Amino acid sequence: MELMNLKQACDYLGVTLVTLRKLINTGKLTAIPDELDSRQKLIKKSELDTFLAKRGGAEAYHPVSEELEGVLKAATESEAEKLIDTHTYMEDIKRMAAEILAQKEFNQRQRASA
Repeated sequence: MELMNLKQACDYLGVTLVTLRKLINTGKLTAIPDELDSRQKLIKKSELDTFLAKRGGAEAYHPVSEELEGVLKAATESEAEKLIDTHTYMEDIKRMAAEILAQKEFNQRQRASA
């Protein structure tokens, strides 16, 4: 079993560290702690191959626009993590708002049919 550190995985996939962390945080890839240094994460090469095969290869995988990719490359890792956290937070807010609106519409339909 061949393992790659996050930098190697980024190079292999052709993505930034920000994008790779997002793939890990959303469960699309699994990172495991390095036995020698638990602060470091590793990813199985076979999992990266499977991920790429499902998407038609590294050239076909473009998770963000080139403009955004440039911004993220310019950001420090800390700033990039904040951007990811903010994006995840905003997605959670959107999801909750949609659930609230759906519940409100359901309640209105119930009242109208009663």
